[in-house]
Amino acid sequence: MKRRFILKVLGLSTLVSNSGVKGGLIKVNQKEDDMTIDDVLKTCEWDEDGFANLEIHSKLFGKKVLVQFMPHYSSDINMDRKQIINDLSIKALNQFLTLSKSTLNEVKDFLWADCQNSFEAIDYGFEASDGETDTEATRRGFGIYNKEDAYANSYFEKIRIDDNSGITKNAYFAIEFLPVWEEEHGVCVIGKNGKLIATYSNDVTFSDDAVFNNYSK
Repeated sequence: MKRRFILKVLGLSTLVSNSGVKGGLIKVNQKEDDMTIDDVLKTCEWDEDGFANLEIHSKLFGKKVLVQFMPHYSSDINMDRKQIINDLSIKALNQFLTLSKSTLNEVKDFLWADCQNSFEAIDYGFEASDGETDTEATRRGFGIYNKEDAYANSYFEKIRIDDNSGITKNAYFAIEFLPVWEEEHGVCVIGKNGKLIATYSNDVTFSDDAVFNNYSK
């Protein structure tokens, strides 16, 4: 499929690290019913890439989902596992777990906004009929006309939580999808300190100074 990428920038594309945050664990307050580092270490499975994989029930999706804890890209995969499953990553996990089913409507809004942005920026090769715009032809070609269609055509993959303890004081998580309009790079809905804030491709990295492309609130 021939694609013509025209970037519609709603923010800067560069993600930069905050050099003012020193390494080490960041302590955060936890509630009695929150997951703890020990809870995750006892129940997760480690893969050959050094990722910790946890299956846990999500109120947002109403089912068990995969949560993947990832070391920072510059880290040794043989590093101490408590450096990956740390206070900040546990904070991000618990913030995701508090998201209720009602928040799913917000997830759909983000996916629909990302979909519309892509339909206007990319040539997917659908031939426009008489009196039809290229964007309308793309909607017809994919059969996506609203946020419910966008969500139905987005395959949920996992929740990703990176080890950002030495980079940022904020707790980030990514709700990763593979939608039909972006099967190569995927689309994630980004959570920051418990609030959904933007979409980006699934290779997103996080920092305090990060400004994300696509649809942001």
